[in-house]
Amino acid sequence: MNIRKPALLLAFVIGTFTLNSCDKESDDVAANSTLSATVDGTNINFTNVVAVHAVVEGKSYTNIQGVANKDTLNITLPGNITTGKVYTSTAADDNDKVLAVYSTTTDDYVNDDTDPTKVVTVNITSAAVSAYQGTFKGNLTNIIGDDMGVAKHKVITNGKFNVKIN
Repeated sequence: MNIRKPALLLAFVIGTFTLNSCDKESDDVAANSTLSATVDGTNINFTNVVAVHAVVEGKSYTNIQGVANKDTLNITLPGNITTGKVYTSTAADDNDKVLAVYSTTTDDYVNDDTDPTKVVTVNITSAAVSAYQGTFKGNLTNIIGDDMGVAKHKVITNGKFNVKIN
């Protein structure tokens, strides 16, 4: 998948930025942005939420990230964000593909775009120059699996974001 390498690089850079900027008194963007979801049946409100628009290798990406209990959720969207646009992990066009990464202290889960039963979907409900709102859901897979080589999964439902672009 063409989007995966630059998007993962962007997610890593954003992750480093987020983890190094956890000063709540000076982080105005995180105080105004929200990211929440139900992960494996548990409601989670992410903190230190940041959204960044960047150009990587000549392509435009927006990365939305939040942290909760040492877990990190990254959602990377390619191209121009517009109201009503729907991104899926199984889209035929790379400009419509979402890359979602959920990292725990021990595992990383990503969307498995080779399995149409494990679709990740992001719906943009509002897009302005400096802020986006939307919903998301999907099934993420730990491609390394457990000790027996069996893939582990994270089921994400009821995802919502309201972010200001940094």
